[in-house]
Amino acid sequence: MLSVACKLHLCNLSHLVWLCKQHYSPEMDVQPHYPFFTIEDFHYGVRSMDNGVIGSLCQTDILVFLLATVRCSSHEVSDVSSLIDNAWHRFPMPVCLTQDLCTPEQAEWWNAAYSYCTSKYKSEFLDIRRILVKGIETVRLVGTHGMSVHMMVHVARSLSAKVKALQEVGSDYKCP
Repeated sequence: MLSVACKLHLCNLSHLVWLCKQHYSPEMDVQPHYPFFTIEDFHYGVRSMDNGVIGSLCQTDILVFLLATVRCSSHEVSDVSSLIDNAWHRFPMPVCLTQDLCTPEQAEWWNAAYSYCTSKYKSEFLDIRRILVKGIETVRLVGTHGMSVHMMVHVARSLSAKVKALQEVGSDYKCP
């Protein structure tokens, strides 16, 4: 069921963050493996991740972006809900009743990545290119990326947990 919901809303970052937050809370050290998240027919990784060329965009970049967005959103909601002394704040609202769980900039990058991955862009390629290059450089830690050390450690631990989860199910995936 989660797989179907994810595929229906793959273009909506806020909906994906909401789905991920059903399995993750800020108290957890790592985010779990999200088996429902995948962009089919898109390469998983690349050999060189030392630049932000959009032709090298891969599922790993998109997953790192999703992990970071879920982490930021979870901490933001956690900070707000800690101010509310109410037993009901622990229960998640339906996605249609929640505020956006990502920033406009995060949603813009996600939409650009989705358009690029699915080849659903038309004449706005230059804008998509500009947005994607900045985001790819951030998730790959190229130049002055602006990602905190805490976020880098969290993402690294979460990716390590994902590798372990894939190994447990017997995936024969080999790094490129």
